[in-house]
Order: sequence, then structure tokens, then C-alpha cells
Amino acid sequence: MGRSILNLPEQSSVDDLLKKIHYKTYSSRYTLNNNSAGIVWRTGHFTTTTLNATLIVKGQLWGANAYSDACGEYVELCSSDGSAVQSSWRSDDGKRYWGVSYAGVDSQNVWSKFLFHWHQVYYNISPGTYEIVAGWSSKSGGNQRPFTRVNINASDDNRSRQHEANCEIWECEQSGGLINTNLSQNNW
Repeated sequence: MGRSILNLPEQSSVDDLLKKIHYKTYSSRYTLNNNSAGIVWRTGHFTTTTLNATLIVKGQLWGANAYSDACGEYVELCSSDGSAVQSSWRSDDGKRYWGVSYAGVDSQNVWSKFLFHWHQVYYNISPGTYEIVAGWSSKSGGNQRPFTRVNINASDDNRSRQHEANCEIWECEQSGGLINTNLSQNNW
């Protein structure tokens, strides 16, 4: 999977193997609390069975009505008890903030939408039960939130359909593909 990005010859022994795709959605409309930190969405549990798996995680959710705008949105892999699998990612500028993008119209009008999107990769994950948690944590500690409502629908704007959050977790088995992300290889 990774080697084809580098235009190397395809070999069956080189590709990482896709074992499963876990797909989670949630479409209920709700309002976020106004706090310095909070959870926007928990995907619900999924179970991996691959030894030393690579998880490729991508997802998005929709929000509406500006509040604090960008205020430390993050996404992280958590075990079934809610603890971070890689707790070192939780520092102020940790990797849970990497691969997260946020765009929208900084307006409190009913038609303003925000897209909270993520793409992250987790390596050497043991078989077990996990969840993906999307949230925010402001550095200033003040009462903030990225937007007011999640999964907007026609009650926010009569032109709008029901929006939903979704997340894909690709569970891959490492089999000699690109597992070293140091791209200074000299055999291109």
C-alpha cells in the first residue's frame, strides 16, 4: 500500500495487507457544552484482531454556528476505558492535534457550517477494543467550543438535510511495506 506511493515495483510481499475496515457514523443533532475542553464525538467501540496493526483513521463531522472557532480540536485513539493509547500525544502540542483540519464560516448565522476533518496513522497497535475520540482542549483554559451544534439539520437551516459524523478505521497488517516513514531512502 505505502510503496506504491513511491512508485516502486509492485510485489505481493511488499504491500501492507488491509485486514478490516471499521466504519462508524452518528447523525443525531446535539449542542456542545461551553467549556475549556470537551468531547465532540466518540465513535463507539471497535475491535482489532491484527497483531502490531497499523490503523489509518480518517473522518469528519459537521458543526454550525461559530463560537470560539479553532480552539484546539484533536482526535485520538483511546482504549475501551477511555484512556489514550498513546498518552504522550496529549501534551499541549501533541500528535493528537496533528492531521486535524477545521474550516468554516466564522459567523453565528444559522446557515454557517464548519467541517472538522482528520487523518491520522497509528503504528504497532495490539489487538483489542478501541474507540476514536474527537474533541477540543483550549490552551487558554477559557470557556470555549469550536461551534455550537453538531450534525445540523433542517431545524438549523430549512435548506439543510440531516448531517452526520463518520469515521473509517483501516486495520492493516504490516508485511514489509512502507513502515519506516523516513523518506530519505536512496533507492527511488
